[in-house]
Amino acid sequence: MLPLDLIVAQKLEAGSVTRIVSVNQVPEGWMIADIGPKTIEAFSKTINGCKTVFWKRALGVFEIPQFAEGTRSLAKVLGNLKATTVIGGGSTARVVGRNGD
Repeated sequence: MLPLDLIVAQKLEAGSVTRIVSVNQVPEGWMIADIGPKTIEAFSKTINGCKTVFWKRALGVFEIPQFAEGTRSLAKVLGNLKATTVIGGGSTARVVGRNGD
């Protein structure tokens, strides 16, 4: 699966101006900071039907709370999933541990 929409920001720092855009409409000079709400919903629906999930890497710039919603949301889905989950790579395990999921 690929994202449907994205959160973009002028700067990757707290308090930055953001927009929700489709994947093919990232404004010039803006940066992708997280997945958008349509993507969170689509990914969650798909994940809920899985028996095994391998997750590698955060979905946004999770170190900045403003850009962590995609990662937090999917961590919650995985936390409630009755499936085998393998989480690792980068700091993904730290993300899940930080959120208590």
